[in-house]
Amino acid sequence: MKILRKAFYVVNDLLEQCKLVINEQGVEVLPTGRVYLKLASSKSSLSLKEFEVIRKLRAESFTINASDLTGIEYRRISADNEVVLKLFGKYCGKNPNIFDVNLKTEYSTHRFLLTQRDMIKLRNYVRKITS
Repeated sequence: MKILRKAFYVVNDLLEQCKLVINEQGVEVLPTGRVYLKLASSKSSLSLKEFEVIRKLRAESFTINASDLTGIEYRRISADNEVVLKLFGKYCGKNPNIFDVNLKTEYSTHRFLLTQRDMIKLRNYVRKITS
């Protein structure tokens, strides 16, 4: 079992801080209750300019079953983005690379922002399950 202590689940213009627990059954998403609202940017959906902290009533955990996983896609977000680095704080460590990760299942795609080391843990798990 691996625990990714700081991740952000991306839904539309919301970033919900969560923990990911990776085990044989799948990936369990445990929201912490902190939600950030992404303010619109003219560049793209990934130019994370400013965030405003909001409260969300629904902070339900859910599991992405291992049998449903079909693949993973990821791409690096600029390490110079100060707002994203602020979200992760000291959790980034010496390597501030942040990745936009799409965890694909048969019926949906779950999108997360992860540090490089956590993305590698999740990627290795998905490759092991899907191979």
